[in-house]
Amino acid sequence: MSAVLRVYNFRKLFARILVFCEVDDPLQLWEEFKGYLAADFIHRMGNVPRPENVCPFELALAGIQFIVEKLNSSLRAVGLPVPDNISRLVVMSVDDESGAYHEREEEARSIERRRLEEQEVEALISSLYSRQRQVFDAVFAELTSPSSTSKRPKKMFFVDGPGGTRKTYLLNSIARKAELLGLNP
Repeated sequence: MSAVLRVYNFRKLFARILVFCEVDDPLQLWEEFKGYLAADFIHRMGNVPRPENVCPFELALAGIQFIVEKLNSSLRAVGLPVPDNISRLVVMSVDDESGAYHEREEEARSIERRRLEEQEVEALISSLYSRQRQVFDAVFAELTSPSSTSKRPKKMFFVDGPGGTRKTYLLNSIARKAELLGLNP
């Protein structure tokens, strides 16, 4: 089990490097390390008959795609090939006892989690008081304005008020919405 977690963590690191660093040749990096990135799938699929068209390297790419999507990117955007069956993003796993394959619809679960998170954030925002909403709107106007990416200095917002006026609630609402939109305030 710990080897599987290490491989998954290696895929997470690989995905973060692709998204946040400027990699000269992502495909060469993939080719160099794909054996390590797919080691858990290779190990689990070794002696078990696999379904047609299932390759451990494609499963590793599907896993990396899942991680990269959480970082608001895609395999294509980071310069890696997209497996043919990535549209469904079915991650295969092997049942250790029977050796049978089980499909987990990770994409559907991910979409559902994101939808629920969006609803939670919208509920937070809709429950802000009018003055809190003014601050929220001012912060997001700054974060989402096209000029916020230019060389001009960024604005700093101070939120002040007596205890019990829901300052933390406002800041949590801002942070959750920024995270949902992939912004880094």
